[in-house]
Amino acid sequence: MITSRSTHATAASSSSSRRSNRWKYEVFKNSPLLFFFLCFSLFLKSVNTSSSAHANRWKDEVFLSFGDDTRTTFTDHLSIALSDAGINSFVDNQLRREENIQSELDGEIEGSRIAVVIFSKRYSESRWCLMELSKIMRCREDQEGKVVYPIFYDVDPSEVRKQSGSFGEAFRKHEREEDPNEVEQWRKDLKACADLSGWHLKTTADGYNFKFPL
Repeated sequence: MITSRSTHATAASSSSSRRSNRWKYEVFKNSPLLFFFLCFSLFLKSVNTSSSAHANRWKDEVFLSFGDDTRTTFTDHLSIALSDAGINSFVDNQLRREENIQSELDGEIEGSRIAVVIFSKRYSESRWCLMELSKIMRCREDQEGKVVYPIFYDVDPSEVRKQSGSFGEAFRKHEREEDPNEVEQWRKDLKACADLSGWHLKTTADGYNFKFPL
């Protein structure tokens, strides 16, 4: 997800650094979260192995679509876990920042074998996230072998399907500010993606609980 053309070209703020450090502590304190990263990495590894005959078609193995609220926490550590498992993943800070970022981003989505959509509480606040999602779902329809997996990070899948809760709040704003046809397409794509088999990770008093593919 990109929030603006220049936002992430600057250095991370001290508050982001502190948040990342706290997250590192949480990761190592909560073995269920480490177990999730291991299981998910092995799961994607098995998907890639089963489709190795078509490996040359793809530039990257995994494209990660995520909200800015998980950038320096969950998404960052998932990307590291995938790398440790030998899985090449793409996140938007690898963009070359050319003039047409949207075109460059679309190319990265098209060139990835698997798209992992990390739904978080603030995911739908960003039109960049929703544009990414729409591109991902079009590629799923048009590209043979394209696979999409949603992760519901501390958000209930029903909130994504029905655009309720934090997703409902975000869409009330989008309906005031964005093109109605585009907003309607975003709604359809959210429901379609949330209906796919995915992983539900939820924060609890004891740490983290997760459910295997829904």
